[in-house]
Amino acid sequence: MVVRNVREDEGRALLEMLDALRLGSMGSNAITVRILAANDHDGVCSTQILVSVLHKKGVKYTVVPVSGNTEIIEQLQQLEEETEVRSVVLLNCGASLDLQQQMEESAAPANVKCYVIDAHRPFLLANMSKRSDRVVVYDDDPRLEDPT
Repeated sequence: MVVRNVREDEGRALLEMLDALRLGSMGSNAITVRILAANDHDGVCSTQILVSVLHKKGVKYTVVPVSGNTEIIEQLQQLEEETEVRSVVLLNCGASLDLQQQMEESAAPANVKCYVIDAHRPFLLANMSKRSDRVVVYDDDPRLEDPT
């Protein structure tokens, strides 16, 4: 997993994520982005912002509200059969779940990448390791910034 601080480089990390979602959708008429959104106010609002940007970029997506890790795991298990999905965006959920392990156990295609934007703490320590670049966590915690 790769951890990106969105406070660095004037938010360039989020623009890079949007570019990756757009590039992943090129050449396909199918839905290539699955958004798993927490069913809380932050999840709903961030979903509305993301889908408006994706719509303007011409990226096809589906939104699935989730209320916990069990529902996230169920959605990841469905990826084995849905080969057109190339990106999973987790909004205000997912940081407390070992996503790399779950993707391996659910036999998600190797080209599927997860992007996690979650304000809940703490993050699962396994999510902070660099054992895979299939999962990217975006963080804006000012405590991670270098004080110098």
